[in-house]
Amino acid sequence: MGLALGGGHGLLEGHYGLAADQIISARIVLANGTLVTASATSNIDLYWAIKGAGHNFGVVTLLQYKIYDVPATDLWTYESFIYTQDKLEALYTAINTLTANGTQPAGLMNFSAYTRMAAIDPVNVGLAPPFFPFPKSNAYMQTALTSYLQLQPVIIFFIFFQGTAAQEAVHAVPFHALGPVIVQAGNCTYPELPTILGIGVSDAVCAHGLTWQRFPISLQSYSTTAQRDVFTAFSVLTETYPALNGSSYIFEGYSVAGVKAVPDASTAYPYRQDNLLVSPFMSYAPNATLDPIVAAFGNATRAILHRYSGSLELHAYVNYAHGDETLQQLYGYDPWRQTKLQALKKLYDPMGYFDFYAPISRS
Repeated sequence: MGLALGGGHGLLEGHYGLAADQIISARIVLANGTLVTASATSNIDLYWAIKGAGHNFGVVTLLQYKIYDVPATDLWTYESFIYTQDKLEALYTAINTLTANGTQPAGLMNFSAYTRMAAIDPVNVGLAPPFFPFPKSNAYMQTALTSYLQLQPVIIFFIFFQGTAAQEAVHAVPFHALGPVIVQAGNCTYPELPTILGIGVSDAVCAHGLTWQRFPISLQSYSTTAQRDVFTAFSVLTETYPALNGSSYIFEGYSVAGVKAVPDASTAYPYRQDNLLVSPFMSYAPNATLDPIVAAFGNATRAILHRYSGSLELHAYVNYAHGDETLQQLYGYDPWRQTKLQALKKLYDPMGYFDFYAPISRS
């Protein structure tokens, strides 16, 4: 439910759009205690607002949601690649070709990450990094990786395709040609995808009791210069502070056809024309000394990505917000959006009871 209130990216968005686009109606307890229904025919402006800024206006107690039939053959094929850092520029050039102009097929997704897989010993780290695609019990993989990765982080790259291995292989050809250290392939059903990616409920990325900091930015394409600078910064930071070795820098490349098919003005979610979602996932045991160090790193690397993007606007996905983003960065630069959201905030939450996360200002 919370995912949809901020927009909600997901593996099926190439077909159906954002999670927010699936909301038919919502029951909401307002700040004054009133229970209302927001839909296309009732409280229409509130219905518009909750699809992208929904945590600002009340407590959502019920969603009526679109659902879709599972295909008769629920088959997803994937390949995971591990590259050493010398392949970085070639890899992100190839990814740009795959995702050019948001034309990635609806059933095709790619994800990549910078992470320190040499430090996978739980004695040293405390947890395995997100996006770790090989079982810890696999001694061969552990040895092979350690021999390559003692000094530098690595780049992990995934392709997921909703279909057969033969169909997926067409898209994977350029990534094999780059000379990955390790390749692993398989297939699964849709519910198994989070576990394959290392983001399931039992994985470290969902662990309780840790500090998490994110610094999101949405992009049209990758700058290889920016990717290299961010990699270098991530390498230096995690080498200097081993307590951060459970962190990763994540690059999400969903198919966006379904997202772009929904009119921009039809929901509060502002950035439908962007192609890529980027953010570090900085994870560590609570440590007040590290907090400002991580914040400085996150904002500095986000600034690098923004500078090389060529855009005057910084687009930040509200569900990943760090908390220091501006209203424009989170909710859009169009003046009419700002005016509409602020007016609705004044109407439904005049005292700011729902200002805990990424609040809309009332002035």
